Amino acid sequence: RHKQKYLLQLARTMQYQKQFYNAAIVYKDYLKELKKSNPTRIQIEQEIVRCLNGLKINKKENVAIVEPLGTTLNTVNDEFAPIPSINFQGKYYFSAVKSKVLDAKKNLFSPLQSDLFTIEDNNGNWSAIHSLGAPFDSPKNEMILDLIDKGNGIVFLRSSNESDAEIMFKSFSSNGVEEDVQLDLPLNVNKGDRDLCFFQDSIIIFSSNRPGGYGGYDLYLSIKRGGTWMPPKNLGADVNGPFNEVSPFIAKDGQTLFFSSNDLESIGGYDVFKVKFKPESNNWSIKENLGIPINSAGNELQFRLDRSGRSGVFSSDRWDKTIGGKDIFIAYFKDELEEQFYEESGTVLPIFYSEHSIPTKAMEGTSPKRDTFQKVKEYTIDFISSGDDDFLSDTKKQNVITEVLKLLKLYPNSQLQIIAHSNSSSNVMINLFTSIKKSNEVANSFISKNINSNRIKSIGCGSEYLVCKSNGQTNAFANNLNNRIEFHFLFGNKEKANINYSLLKLNENLRLNPLYQFHQSRLGISYSILLGESTQMLSQDITI
Repeated sequence: RHKQKYLLQLARTMQYQKQFYNAAIVYKDYLKELKKSNPTRIQIEQEIVRCLNGLKINKKENVAIVEPLGTTLNTVNDEFAPIPSINFQGKYYFSAVKSKVLDAKKNLFSPLQSDLFTIEDNNGNWSAIHSLGAPFDSPKNEMILDLIDKGNGIVFLRSSNESDAEIMFKSFSSNGVEEDVQLDLPLNVNKGDRDLCFFQDSIIIFSSNRPGGYGGYDLYLSIKRGGTWMPPKNLGADVNGPFNEVSPFIAKDGQTLFFSSNDLESIGGYDVFKVKFKPESNNWSIKENLGIPINSAGNELQFRLDRSGRSGVFSSDRWDKTIGGKDIFIAYFKDELEEQFYEESGTVLPIFYSEHSIPTKAMEGTSPKRDTFQKVKEYTIDFISSGDDDFLSDTKKQNVITEVLKLLKLYPNSQLQIIAHSNSSSNVMINLFTSIKKSNEVANSFISKNINSNRIKSIGCGSEYLVCKSNGQTNAFANNLNNRIEFHFLFGNKEKANINYSLLKLNENLRLNPLYQFHQSRLGISYSILLGESTQMLSQDITI
């Protein structure tokens, strides 16, 4: 037994010191000391696989430099769940386990509990940590989950034991801190749901060990439709597996997902991975290990990128550079991450979500019964090519127009957006004018069929959202796709329908942007500016 304990400790030490080859050899020696019936053999065999994986990853070039987040922050207790501020560069929110001074003279302290704090980087000089105060330092444990409402509110977990946890929201106003409220979300933290992240306050991804998954903790997606959170959907086998997937984070592009997993592709414990949703094929990319030094043989959790994409923060219990327990680290990337270049103007994740029923009443954090749902009719709408001057006379395109017209009549309170695009054959102004003209042409075809013009919105995008490369040549195939018209429905509160918009499937070498990118970029906003009216194309640029 003494030899077994020695070999196991030696193997783990080598694994933490990135001596993966030697660690694998010692793990094998440890296996020889175990009986074949010993249940721990499977775990040791898995660690050998992780060591061999670490051996390959360690040969790759480091993508970042990692160091502790401030010498005043990390202590012998746990510091975890760091989240960069949305509105203030260099400011971070985090959770930490500390005790409070009850009576300094009598040297009395409260039991250890987790509360919420902030710290700021002032040109390389870290400030002292500051408590967020009430209600983030109540007698219960608080853990930050995410920032919502454009950074003006905090979503956090409050609990005193495993059976009374609740997800709370607190909004900050100019007059101080408003009352905290319990959020109504489609998850139950008292029944195995955890690690929540938001995107634009209308999409959540969380981790759960609920029945029906792939094993351990899986990642689930829910979207808000008509003010109601839809039933969570498993992200599938491209993301989830027989091990645990936790700590999700969605990048600003709305389709790149970071998370932690302790599967066999890690180098030990939980590693940080990333995947990207591919709307053209409705699946996820092969997950990528972020590598060393972000990952270690310890547990790397709660990874979050800052707003610029130049750094990311996470918690880790790695052996080097830690003071004790979980500490918070910052990774400075050598290259800016492309997924953070964009502003959060939309996401293609709703394409992945294919649930065809919605709850008749707000969910209460538990999986609803079948009788709480009503079936919603589902329709599929294609886009049409508008490359020819007489494109509306084509039979196939007329069929699409007819289907759209049927929906407009079937749902009299609905509105239709007609979004026209052009190729880049001319200058920007001509391309824009051409797309507006064709959008109006389609709109008039509906108005002539007794559809009220107030229900129709014509939009011209010009050549800003090309979807197919032409390789610098006259390419009929590319022109056919870039000159296109997309349709999008907006339904009234009492109208329920799911519209599936046909996706464009293209080879990666030809594809420029996802279809419906313009529509996704403006979800939740609508505005119009009248610059002037004209009966013919402008001959010169508009200056404002």
